[in-house]
Amino acid sequence: MTDMTGAKQLDLRPEKVLPHAHPMILLDEILDYGDQFTVALIRPEVGKPFADDHGCVPVWVGMEYMAQTIGAYAGIQSQLAGEAVKIGFLLGTRAYDCSLDTFQVGREYRVRVEKVYEGDGLSSFECTIEQTVDKESAHLDTMDKVIARAVINTFQPDDIQAFMEAQKT
Repeated sequence: MTDMTGAKQLDLRPEKVLPHAHPMILLDEILDYGDQFTVALIRPEVGKPFADDHGCVPVWVGMEYMAQTIGAYAGIQSQLAGEAVKIGFLLGTRAYDCSLDTFQVGREYRVRVEKVYEGDGLSSFECTIEQTVDKESAHLDTMDKVIARAVINTFQPDDIQAFMEAQKT
């Protein structure tokens, strides 16, 4: 899709940049993107996947928030190249550190991923999750602080069908 100036317009809705379907799309919005990064917004709520009866989400789900933001990054890059969104794989991390007990309902969390390595389908991303704070009611030392960090490794094959067939043998 292009605008009146001929510039490519991206559809940044999570369902358009991720190879997931609802209800497993955990991102609420894509806030920003660039050549090497993407920023997404998460709003935990009652009824969403992984949320308890109070809307709180276990902190280990932060890894999936990061992975889906990486997926959004890849989907945006695919859109820019005029290609379809592709499936990728989370390979893991050596350390995921989170200072919270749960992601809480009524809060917003900003997930930022930045590509630090790419080659032969493998990529590595530095990831953070920040807890956003209502600036009018917050103390200055609590503004948008990082509450989780990880370096996540991923793999995205050029041809998913050929890759899956090769795994059968």
